[in-house]
Amino acid sequence: RAIGESLEYASRPDAANSPEERRKRATFLIVGGGPTGVELAGEILDLAADITRPHKGAYPKLKDDIQVVLVHSGPDLVPQFEKTLRDEALKSLEKKGARVILNTRVTEVGDDYAVLGTKQFDDDGKVVDMDEFTLPTGLTVWCAGTSPVSFVEELLKELPEEARNRDGRIKVDKWLRPAMPSPDLMGSVLVLGDAAAFPEGNEQITSDNLLPQTAQVAGQQGAYAARILARGYDLSATPPVLECTEASDKCDAIYNDPVMIQWLQIRG
Repeated sequence: RAIGESLEYASRPDAANSPEERRKRATFLIVGGGPTGVELAGEILDLAADITRPHKGAYPKLKDDIQVVLVHSGPDLVPQFEKTLRDEALKSLEKKGARVILNTRVTEVGDDYAVLGTKQFDDDGKVVDMDEFTLPTGLTVWCAGTSPVSFVEELLKELPEEARNRDGRIKVDKWLRPAMPSPDLMGSVLVLGDAAAFPEGNEQITSDNLLPQTAQVAGQQGAYAARILARGYDLSATPPVLECTEASDKCDAIYNDPVMIQWLQIRG
């Protein structure tokens, strides 16, 4: 709705004789170059290409005025993904006509403007200054994420300091278990979704190999957690194992059935 209102505002007669005003009203600033910001920028660019078609689009006169600006504080878009995908995201958006500004933060947002600060680096790569400038905008969309909910912070207070990731999330191993204050509590808490700093490919958590905070990842983690809980795995063991008792034939049914073994290997 806000995008449509901005386009209508840019098409009003009072902006017809003012190219600068028309362009300002049709400028969409997206803050945050993560998956959400990149996807939104692409969607708006596709929409702009469709609605500005001669004789077919709703706003053909805005063809040269619509501008999509994507601002990201880091050196690469979608930093959660591997290098080839990060490069492809930048290349694809610029090819569509987006203006991508990296290493830049938004320091102030007004009704029709935003103040941006681009980091200035020295020869050692350290930030030494911020080059601020004002960008006239018609609509600003925040896609830079939000801070974790208060419950996550409360939980972190009860966990060892090593469980805290630098962005406020909780570090987990590949079985979704955070570090616990006592070994006998291991496996009593599972963390998933946006609250989890989940390592990709190995157990060493670094800033560039965490799984992204997307619905797809959270959905897979939820399904995985449901399976291991429903099957009764002993989560205090590393790796988690199925509990075996003399009164239960659970282990025999699992380990002696080739079909079940193959199914569990496929499902994880």
